Amino acid sequence: MDNVVERNIGTGVYVLITVSSGLAGGVLLSGNTITANTSDGSGGGVYIGGTGSAAGSLGPVTLISNIIRGNSAHEGGGVITFLTASSGDTGEIKLVNNVIAGNIASVTNGGGINIYSMSDSGIMGQVTVTKNTITGSSAVISPGGAYFNLKDTTLKVYNNIIWGNTSPAPVDLYFNETLGVTAHGFNNDYCATARTAWTSSGGNIHRDPLFVDASSGNYRIRGASPCWNAGLATAPEVPTTDFEGDLRKKWTLDLTKTLRQTCQESPSCFSNESLLSLILMLH
Repeated sequence: MDNVVERNIGTGVYVLITVSSGLAGGVLLSGNTITANTSDGSGGGVYIGGTGSAAGSLGPVTLISNIIRGNSAHEGGGVITFLTASSGDTGEIKLVNNVIAGNIASVTNGGGINIYSMSDSGIMGQVTVTKNTITGSSAVISPGGAYFNLKDTTLKVYNNIIWGNTSPAPVDLYFNETLGVTAHGFNNDYCATARTAWTSSGGNIHRDPLFVDASSGNYRIRGASPCWNAGLATAPEVPTTDFEGDLRKKWTLDLTKTLRQTCQESPSCFSNESLLSLILMLH
Protein backbone atom coordinates (compact mmCIF):
# COMPACT_ATOMS: atom_id res chain seq x y z
CA MET A 1 0.00 0.00 0.00
CA ASP A 2 1.13 3.59 -0.76
CA ASN A 3 3.97 2.40 -3.00
CA VAL A 4 5.06 4.04 -6.24
CA VAL A 5 6.14 1.46 -8.83
CA GLU A 6 7.53 3.20 -11.89
CA ARG A 7 9.82 3.06 -14.93
CA ASN A 8 10.65 -0.64 -14.79
CA ILE A 9 11.68 -2.60 -17.87
CA GLY A 10 9.29 -5.43 -17.23
CA THR A 11 5.96 -5.67 -15.45
CA GLY A 12 5.59 -3.26 -12.56
CA VAL A 13 3.90 -5.69 -10.17
CA TYR A 14 4.20 -9.38 -11.06
CA VAL A 15 2.38 -12.05 -9.02
CA LEU A 16 2.46 -15.75 -9.88
CA ILE A 17 0.53 -18.34 -7.89
CA THR A 18 0.75 -22.10 -8.35
CA VAL A 19 -1.16 -24.64 -6.27
CA SER A 20 -1.77 -28.37 -6.75
CA SER A 21 -4.07 -29.06 -3.79
CA GLY A 22 -6.12 -27.06 -1.34
CA LEU A 23 -6.75 -23.32 -1.59
CA ALA A 24 -4.03 -20.80 -2.45
CA GLY A 25 -3.84 -17.46 -0.71
CA GLY A 26 -5.45 -14.41 -2.26
CA VAL A 27 -3.88 -11.29 -3.79
CA LEU A 28 -4.66 -7.73 -2.63
CA LEU A 29 -3.23 -4.57 -4.22
CA SER A 30 -4.50 -1.40 -2.59
CA GLY A 31 -3.59 2.27 -2.77
CA ASN A 32 -0.54 2.07 -5.04
CA THR A 33 0.66 4.16 -7.98
CA ILE A 34 1.93 1.98 -10.83
CA THR A 35 3.18 3.97 -13.79
CA ALA A 36 5.46 4.01 -16.85
CA ASN A 37 6.42 0.32 -16.74
CA THR A 38 7.08 -1.56 -19.98
CA SER A 39 6.81 -5.30 -20.64
CA ASP A 40 7.44 -7.25 -23.85
CA GLY A 41 4.95 -9.85 -22.61
CA SER A 42 1.69 -9.63 -20.67
CA GLY A 43 0.74 -6.95 -18.19
CA GLY A 44 2.65 -3.67 -18.26
CA GLY A 45 1.44 -2.35 -14.94
CA VAL A 46 0.15 -5.46 -13.16
CA TYR A 47 0.33 -9.16 -14.01
CA ILE A 48 -1.50 -11.62 -11.75
CA GLY A 49 -1.20 -15.21 -12.90
CA GLY A 50 -2.54 -18.28 -11.19
CA THR A 51 -2.48 -21.98 -12.03
CA GLY A 52 -4.46 -24.53 -10.09
CA SER A 53 -3.25 -27.94 -11.22
CA ALA A 54 -5.00 -31.17 -10.19
CA ALA A 55 -7.48 -30.21 -7.43
CA GLY A 56 -5.81 -26.94 -6.48
CA SER A 57 -8.02 -23.84 -6.18
CA LEU A 58 -7.06 -20.18 -6.48
CA GLY A 59 -7.91 -17.51 -3.92
CA PRO A 60 -9.51 -14.10 -4.60
CA VAL A 61 -7.79 -11.29 -6.50
CA THR A 62 -8.62 -7.71 -5.42
CA LEU A 63 -7.36 -4.40 -6.81
CA ILE A 64 -8.70 -1.37 -4.98
CA SER A 65 -7.91 2.36 -5.14
CA ASN A 66 -4.79 2.07 -7.31
CA ILE A 67 -3.53 4.46 -9.98
CA ILE A 68 -2.32 2.42 -12.97
CA ARG A 69 -1.20 4.81 -15.66
CA GLY A 70 1.06 5.00 -18.71
CA ASN A 71 2.17 1.36 -18.79
CA SER A 72 2.60 -0.80 -21.88
CA ALA A 73 2.77 -4.50 -22.79
CA HIS A 74 1.94 -6.79 -25.69
CA GLU A 75 -1.43 -7.51 -24.04
CA GLY A 76 -3.09 -6.08 -20.96
CA GLY A 77 -1.23 -2.78 -20.97
CA GLY A 78 -2.51 -1.71 -17.56
CA VAL A 79 -3.66 -4.90 -15.82
CA ILE A 80 -3.90 -8.54 -16.82
CA THR A 81 -5.16 -11.46 -14.77
CA PHE A 82 -4.56 -14.94 -16.15
CA LEU A 83 -6.16 -17.54 -13.89
CA THR A 84 -6.59 -21.19 -14.85
CA ALA A 85 -7.61 -24.30 -12.93
CA SER A 86 -8.16 -27.96 -13.74
CA SER A 87 -10.71 -29.52 -11.38
CA GLY A 88 -10.26 -26.80 -8.75
CA ASP A 89 -11.90 -23.39 -8.61
CA THR A 90 -10.74 -19.95 -9.69
CA GLY A 91 -11.20 -17.22 -7.10
CA GLU A 92 -13.25 -14.07 -7.40
CA ILE A 93 -11.73 -11.08 -9.16
CA LYS A 94 -12.61 -7.57 -7.93
CA LEU A 95 -11.53 -4.23 -9.37
CA VAL A 96 -12.87 -1.36 -7.29
CA ASN A 97 -12.19 2.39 -7.27
CA ASN A 98 -9.11 2.31 -9.52
CA VAL A 99 -7.90 4.84 -12.09
CA ILE A 100 -6.52 2.94 -15.11
CA ALA A 101 -5.45 5.43 -17.75
CA GLY A 102 -3.19 5.86 -20.76
CA ASN A 103 -2.00 2.26 -20.98
CA ILE A 104 -1.10 0.45 -24.22
CA ALA A 105 -1.51 -3.11 -25.52
CA SER A 106 0.95 -2.98 -28.40
CA VAL A 107 0.26 -6.39 -29.99
CA THR A 108 -3.18 -7.71 -28.97
CA ASN A 109 -6.07 -6.52 -26.79
CA GLY A 110 -7.01 -4.99 -23.48
CA GLY A 111 -5.15 -1.69 -23.37
CA GLY A 112 -6.63 -0.88 -19.97
CA ILE A 113 -7.49 -4.27 -18.47
CA ASN A 114 -7.44 -7.85 -19.75
CA ILE A 115 -9.26 -10.27 -17.45
CA TYR A 116 -8.88 -13.98 -18.22
CA SER A 117 -10.26 -16.68 -15.91
CA MET A 118 -11.03 -20.30 -16.85
CA SER A 119 -11.51 -23.65 -15.11
CA ASP A 120 -11.85 -27.00 -16.87
CA SER A 121 -14.35 -28.51 -14.42
CA GLY A 122 -14.24 -26.40 -11.25
CA ILE A 123 -16.30 -23.40 -10.19
CA MET A 124 -15.46 -20.06 -11.74
CA GLY A 125 -15.25 -17.13 -9.36
CA GLN A 126 -17.35 -14.16 -10.35
CA VAL A 127 -15.78 -10.95 -11.64
CA THR A 128 -16.84 -7.59 -10.19
CA VAL A 129 -15.77 -4.25 -11.66
CA THR A 130 -17.16 -1.29 -9.71
CA LYS A 131 -16.45 2.45 -9.76
CA ASN A 132 -13.31 2.48 -11.87
CA THR A 133 -12.16 5.01 -14.43
CA ILE A 134 -10.65 3.26 -17.47
CA THR A 135 -9.70 5.84 -20.07
CA GLY A 136 -7.18 6.94 -22.66
CA SER A 137 -5.81 3.43 -23.28
CA SER A 138 -5.25 1.75 -26.63
CA ALA A 139 -4.88 -1.69 -28.19
CA VAL A 140 -3.97 -3.09 -31.60
CA ILE A 141 -6.92 -5.51 -31.37
CA SER A 142 -10.19 -4.37 -29.83
CA PRO A 143 -10.96 -3.40 -27.16
CA GLY A 144 -8.76 -0.54 -26.07
CA GLY A 145 -10.44 -0.30 -22.65
CA ALA A 146 -11.68 -3.45 -20.87
CA TYR A 147 -11.44 -7.02 -22.21
CA PHE A 148 -13.04 -9.97 -20.40
CA ASN A 149 -12.25 -13.53 -21.51
CA LEU A 150 -14.41 -15.61 -19.19
CA LYS A 151 -16.39 -18.84 -19.16
CA ASP A 152 -19.37 -20.06 -17.12
CA THR A 153 -19.28 -17.26 -14.58
CA THR A 154 -20.94 -13.99 -13.57
CA LEU A 155 -19.60 -10.60 -14.61
CA LYS A 156 -20.80 -7.49 -12.75
CA VAL A 157 -19.89 -4.10 -14.21
CA TYR A 158 -21.30 -1.17 -12.21
CA ASN A 159 -20.67 2.58 -11.85
CA ASN A 160 -17.62 2.75 -14.13
CA ILE A 161 -16.38 5.33 -16.60
CA ILE A 162 -14.88 3.39 -19.53
CA TRP A 163 -14.36 6.12 -22.06
CA GLY A 164 -11.97 7.47 -24.68
CA ASN A 165 -10.08 4.25 -25.30
CA THR A 166 -8.93 3.46 -28.85
CA SER A 167 -8.52 0.37 -31.03
CA PRO A 168 -9.18 -0.46 -34.71
CA ALA A 169 -12.88 -0.53 -33.88
CA PRO A 170 -14.00 2.15 -31.38
CA VAL A 171 -14.58 -0.30 -28.57
CA ASP A 172 -14.32 0.45 -24.86
CA LEU A 173 -15.68 -2.85 -23.52
CA TYR A 174 -15.76 -6.47 -24.71
CA PHE A 175 -16.82 -9.85 -23.38
CA ASN A 176 -17.81 -13.05 -25.10
CA GLU A 177 -21.37 -13.82 -24.06
CA THR A 178 -21.35 -17.16 -25.93
CA LEU A 179 -19.24 -18.92 -23.27
CA GLY A 180 -21.87 -19.06 -20.54
CA VAL A 181 -21.17 -15.64 -19.03
CA THR A 182 -24.01 -14.00 -17.12
CA ALA A 183 -23.23 -10.29 -17.48
CA HIS A 184 -24.85 -7.44 -15.54
CA GLY A 185 -24.04 -3.88 -16.60
CA PHE A 186 -25.54 -0.97 -14.70
CA ASN A 187 -24.89 2.77 -14.49
CA ASN A 188 -21.71 2.82 -16.57
CA ASP A 189 -20.53 5.42 -19.05
CA TYR A 190 -18.90 3.88 -22.11
CA CYS A 191 -18.63 4.88 -25.74
CA ALA A 192 -19.11 1.69 -27.76
CA THR A 193 -19.20 -2.05 -27.27
CA ALA A 194 -18.67 -5.21 -29.28
CA ARG A 195 -20.26 -8.56 -28.43
CA THR A 196 -21.48 -7.24 -25.10
CA ALA A 197 -25.06 -8.40 -24.87
CA TRP A 198 -25.85 -7.78 -21.20
CA THR A 199 -27.96 -10.39 -19.43
CA SER A 200 -29.41 -7.51 -17.44
CA SER A 201 -28.63 -3.81 -17.63
CA GLY A 202 -29.89 -0.32 -16.93
CA GLY A 203 -28.79 3.26 -16.36
CA ASN A 204 -25.87 3.05 -18.81
CA ILE A 205 -24.98 6.22 -20.72
CA HIS A 206 -22.79 6.96 -23.72
CA ARG A 207 -21.64 10.56 -23.28
CA ASP A 208 -18.36 12.38 -22.72
CA PRO A 209 -17.76 12.28 -18.93
CA LEU A 210 -16.13 15.75 -19.05
CA PHE A 211 -12.96 15.14 -17.06
CA VAL A 212 -11.45 18.24 -15.51
CA ASP A 213 -8.12 17.84 -17.35
CA ALA A 214 -7.34 14.34 -18.58
CA SER A 215 -4.21 15.50 -20.39
CA SER A 216 -2.58 16.40 -17.07
CA GLY A 217 -3.98 13.40 -15.23
CA ASN A 218 -6.94 15.01 -13.48
CA TYR A 219 -9.82 12.57 -13.87
CA ARG A 220 -12.26 14.33 -11.61
CA ILE A 221 -15.46 15.15 -13.45
CA ARG A 222 -16.77 18.66 -13.99
CA GLY A 223 -20.00 19.90 -12.50
CA ALA A 224 -21.72 19.59 -15.89
CA SER A 225 -20.68 15.95 -16.33
CA PRO A 226 -23.48 13.50 -17.15
CA CYS A 227 -21.81 11.10 -14.70
CA TRP A 228 -22.44 13.36 -11.72
CA ASN A 229 -24.76 11.67 -9.23
CA ALA A 230 -25.40 8.93 -11.80
CA GLY A 231 -24.09 5.87 -9.98
CA LEU A 232 -26.07 3.12 -8.31
CA ALA A 233 -25.86 3.21 -4.51
CA THR A 234 -26.60 -0.51 -4.21
CA ALA A 235 -23.88 -1.60 -6.66
CA PRO A 236 -21.81 -4.61 -5.54
CA GLU A 237 -18.62 -3.73 -3.65
CA VAL A 238 -19.40 -0.01 -3.90
CA PRO A 239 -16.88 1.84 -1.67
CA THR A 240 -17.95 4.06 1.21
CA THR A 241 -15.21 6.61 0.47
CA ASP A 242 -14.02 8.31 -2.67
CA PHE A 243 -10.57 7.77 -4.15
CA GLU A 244 -9.00 10.30 -1.80
CA GLY A 245 -10.41 8.53 1.25
CA ASP A 246 -13.16 11.05 2.02
CA LEU A 247 -16.66 9.90 2.89
CA ARG A 248 -18.80 9.98 -0.20
CA LYS A 249 -21.66 12.43 -0.09
CA LYS A 250 -23.02 11.59 -3.53
CA TRP A 251 -23.15 8.37 -5.47
CA THR A 252 -21.13 9.48 -8.46
CA LEU A 253 -19.00 7.71 -11.02
CA ASP A 254 -15.93 9.91 -10.59
CA LEU A 255 -12.91 8.73 -8.65
CA THR A 256 -12.09 12.25 -7.42
CA LYS A 257 -8.34 11.89 -7.61
CA THR A 258 -5.76 14.07 -9.32
CA LEU A 259 -2.90 11.95 -10.64
CA ARG A 260 0.07 14.13 -9.69
CA GLN A 261 1.79 11.98 -7.10
CA THR A 262 5.53 11.69 -7.65
CA CYS A 263 8.16 9.29 -6.44
CA GLN A 264 9.46 11.82 -3.93
CA GLU A 265 6.01 12.24 -2.40
CA SER A 266 5.58 8.55 -1.58
CA PRO A 267 6.94 6.84 1.54
CA SER A 268 7.95 3.82 -0.56
CA CYS A 269 9.36 4.31 -4.05
CA PHE A 270 10.72 1.72 -6.43
CA SER A 271 12.37 2.20 -9.81
CA ASN A 272 14.75 0.32 -12.07
CA GLU A 273 17.55 0.44 -9.53
CA SER A 274 15.52 -1.53 -7.02
CA LEU A 275 14.66 -4.21 -9.61
CA LEU A 276 11.04 -4.07 -8.57
CA SER A 277 8.62 -6.56 -9.97
CA LEU A 278 7.27 -7.88 -6.65
CA ILE A 279 7.46 -11.54 -7.59
CA LEU A 280 5.30 -13.70 -5.35
CA MET A 281 5.27 -17.45 -5.89
CA LEU A 282 3.02 -19.62 -3.73
CA HIS A 283 3.20 -23.40 -3.98
